[in-house]
Amino acid sequence: MPNLIFPHAFGLNAPRLPFTLNKASPLARRLVGWWPFREGAGSSAIDYARGNTAKFINSPKRTVKETLGQCINFVEGDDDYLETGSTPVTAAPLTIGGWCIFRTSTIGDRHTTMSVTSAGPDSSDQDFFRILHRNTGIRVQAGADGSFDEVNGATTIIALRPYFISASFSSSDGIELYVNGLLDGSGALSVTPDAAKIDRIHFGHEESAGIGNQAMDGQLGDHGLWNRRLPPAEHFALYNPATRRDRYQEPLRKSYFFVSGAVAFTSTNLALHHSGASDIGGAIGAALTDDALNNIWDDVSSGDADAGDTEFRCTYVKNTHASLSVANVKVEIATDPTESNWEIALGAAGKNGTETAVADEDTAPATPTFDTTPLILGTLAAGDFFPIWIKRIVIAGAGAASPDSGVLRILGDDPN
Repeated sequence: MPNLIFPHAFGLNAPRLPFTLNKASPLARRLVGWWPFREGAGSSAIDYARGNTAKFINSPKRTVKETLGQCINFVEGDDDYLETGSTPVTAAPLTIGGWCIFRTSTIGDRHTTMSVTSAGPDSSDQDFFRILHRNTGIRVQAGADGSFDEVNGATTIIALRPYFISASFSSSDGIELYVNGLLDGSGALSVTPDAAKIDRIHFGHEESAGIGNQAMDGQLGDHGLWNRRLPPAEHFALYNPATRRDRYQEPLRKSYFFVSGAVAFTSTNLALHHSGASDIGGAIGAALTDDALNNIWDDVSSGDADAGDTEFRCTYVKNTHASLSVANVKVEIATDPTESNWEIALGAAGKNGTETAVADEDTAPATPTFDTTPLILGTLAAGDFFPIWIKRIVIAGAGAASPDSGVLRILGDDPN
């Protein structure tokens, strides 16, 4: 497979220019379709993976959004969509997904983003895999011979905000829905779409006939198709890899990437601060200002990697804005369980409290319950802070030189 052009999902620094992703990248493995929608003109969209061009049907328009760059605009009721020729993927396992902006938050009907489908109208014999916006969230479906499985996501969609939405389908892991790189819903895959029927891909629409209420209303950016199930870390990497420093990141979000003991991040009004002398509790300290190794975690020794090791760190989330509050603050964790697992918990001291230090990094704090559930911090006024704990579980037999891939995300309604 030749080198591929990926406009902004894999680490782009210049926001308007594509860059070349080496074919050795893990994200290029079994990539069988990539449509950046960045040609700037014309009535077709190039597939940079396999040359499966998507043609404009009716009147979808090219546009530029500050948060997506060049993209395709769809208006509900205009019967707009894009359609490819025969797709090389006709059965699970597969992964589909891409960047989306929806004009409305709540939809009584269906607004489809991407559909791998059979020809013809939505009928009893149609087979498909697809992602759509329904009610207040995202829904993923797989259908065959009049039966279908579906998964509803937990995230409430906010109008005009960019989302990276992706889904994997496999017989072993079922249906997995990801919103902005984090698992948002999952369920069983019991149906088996017929490989002989599925023959094309639609963007902005479910199928090529019976158009109506399933049409997209908003914009679509880069979309891709993989002939495999992507693991959690790769879904997150599509949304926001550690190297990414561009304007396409979701506003109101800050990410901390724990890689070989380092914490890397981008700038917003929410910051992580040290605690005490060793980050195991105590008074709030200085902000983490760089991604140097060991700025919060120590190295994993070969002995710990062989035997397994669990350690704890305390840090503070702080609103650094001079005068304005940040509402709806929450903390999320994403992990790849190959080498280590990560869990989080609220500090017992609460907002603006000083968390009691533990004896050492191997000692668990007494009160918090650790898991991967997002932490709800609420509103932080200017200067407010909240203690949180992070638990790192190195799996026995992990490679001593392997990077940890836990990712901590801080979200809130940024006042700027």
